[in-house]
Amino acid sequence: MSSSRTSWPAKLHLNPPDSQFIERDSGAIHTLSWGENQPSRLVCLHGASANAYWFAPLGVSLSDRHHIVAISLPGHGQSSWQDHYTLDDLLSIIEYVIDQDSDKPTMLVGHSFGGRLVLEYLRRRPNALQGACVLDPPGMRLPGSFASPAIPRTHTVRAAKAALLDRFRIIPSQPLIHPDLCRYVAEHSIVAVPGGWRWQFDPNFFFRLDGDQFLTPTAKPIDKLSTPLEMIFGSHTTVCTEPVRKTLQQVFPSLHAYELEDAWHALTLDQPLLLA
Repeated sequence: MSSSRTSWPAKLHLNPPDSQFIERDSGAIHTLSWGENQPSRLVCLHGASANAYWFAPLGVSLSDRHHIVAISLPGHGQSSWQDHYTLDDLLSIIEYVIDQDSDKPTMLVGHSFGGRLVLEYLRRRPNALQGACVLDPPGMRLPGSFASPAIPRTHTVRAAKAALLDRFRIIPSQPLIHPDLCRYVAEHSIVAVPGGWRWQFDPNFFFRLDGDQFLTPTAKPIDKLSTPLEMIFGSHTTVCTEPVRKTLQQVFPSLHAYELEDAWHALTLDQPLLLA
């Protein structure tokens, strides 16, 4: 089965999400929602430098069965930038969204760095979810702090919108299997500023993130996890490699791994129908 012939722009524009903002003391958090009246829910967390729109293909594909809620993390998408980011604050945002409709059975889904946040959430609330799924997560070692540059990073502002959209790339480098879908995501990853356009995400996110509380590969195994936990990785991934998967399974012994064919790291953009 392949999604290569799917007209994603048409599907996405015919099924627009409900866009909302959550106002917090630290700033606004942007969320997208599909299928609000469905009886069960998937709360989705994107990877670094991405945003909630990376889950638009899942929102469109699954909204006839599930309520899909995608969060743009602080410093990403249309959510506010902060001077400092902490694990506790990131998890409190996730918990707030989950608790908004606590009667619905909920699965937490995270891609890349978002998958790391799923694991951190499970470490603190191992029995609070109907299920959890991590999509091509990276290794668990996160430095306590990255060496901040002498001068904070800034985005290049480009006068022409098309010139910025044409520069959309996936990190690490991989093919853009569905250019039309990637173009849609790119269009929702930029913002107009004086002089032109720039990317939305905070280029200093990891420099401002306190990583001291994150799990390490030597963490004690979490063997009392009652929430079913799955991992899906791309067959061509260079991120969620076999050593990474083994490390994650040492800390989470109940973690089951599945390979997604013809996919790299960006699973939601590579094989969205197979993933759904």
